[in-house]
Amino acid sequence: MWLVKNIKMSKIKKYLILSFFLLPLVSDCQIQIGVKGGYNYFFILHNQLCDHYPKIYTPVYNSFVVSLFTPIPVIKHLNLNLEIKYIDRTYSFSWHVDDYHAVYLDYTYSTGYIDLILQPQFIFGRKLKIYISTGVYLGVLVKANIDGKYERSGGYSQPIIFEGNAKSHFSSCDFGFIQNFGMRIPVIKGFSVIVDNSYSIGIINLAKKWDYSPQELTFFNFFNITLEAGVSYSFPTSKK
Repeated sequence: MWLVKNIKMSKIKKYLILSFFLLPLVSDCQIQIGVKGGYNYFFILHNQLCDHYPKIYTPVYNSFVVSLFTPIPVIKHLNLNLEIKYIDRTYSFSWHVDDYHAVYLDYTYSTGYIDLILQPQFIFGRKLKIYISTGVYLGVLVKANIDGKYERSGGYSQPIIFEGNAKSHFSSCDFGFIQNFGMRIPVIKGFSVIVDNSYSIGIINLAKKWDYSPQELTFFNFFNITLEAGVSYSFPTSKK
C-alpha cells in the first residue's frame, strides 16, 4: 500500500488514459468498446478508536457511476477487461456530545474518484454473451467538497462553517477488489446492449481525521453494489 500512496497523481492520470486507448490498438483481435452508467448503492466501512463522541449517519447511500470499457480477447472464452469508471458519492456524518460545552459536528462530503479496473473476464454463450469478471481497481481522487459545521454550545464559541474544497481530507489514491456479472445482448450488426452488476470493496484507508473531528479513523472506505446499463460496439476485424 505504501507504493500505491506514493505514486504521483499526474503520472497515474496519464497512465489511466494511455492504457485505455493503447491496449486495444496493440491487440490483433476484434476491438470492442462501450459506455455504461447507472446506480451505485454503497456502505461506509470504518473503524474508530474513540467512542466518546458517538457517530450519527445513514449507513447506506445512493450515488451514480459512468464507465468506459474495452474487453480485449486473450483466448477463446477469456478477455482482459479494461475499464475506466467515475464514481461519485455524497455522505454525511454527525458527532454530538452531551456535556456542559456540548460539541456538535455535522459534515456532508461529496467525493469523486476515477478508477482504472483490470479484470480477467470469462465469457459463456453464443449470441447472448454472459460474462463473469474479477480483478482489481486503482482509483484517483478528482473531487472532494465539504459542507459542514462545528460548534460548542453554552456560548463557548461561534459556529465554524466548512465549505468548499476538501481534497486534503482524503487519500489521493484508492485500491480494492471488484467483481462483475453481466450480459451482452446483440441488437444490430456490431452493436450490443450491456447489463452489468458489480461488487467492489476498497482496502486502503481513505481518511485518517477530519479537521475538528475528535475521532481518529484507523480505516475508512466503501463497499459498493452497482447496477449499470449501456451499449458497446464491436469493430469489424480486418481481412488479411
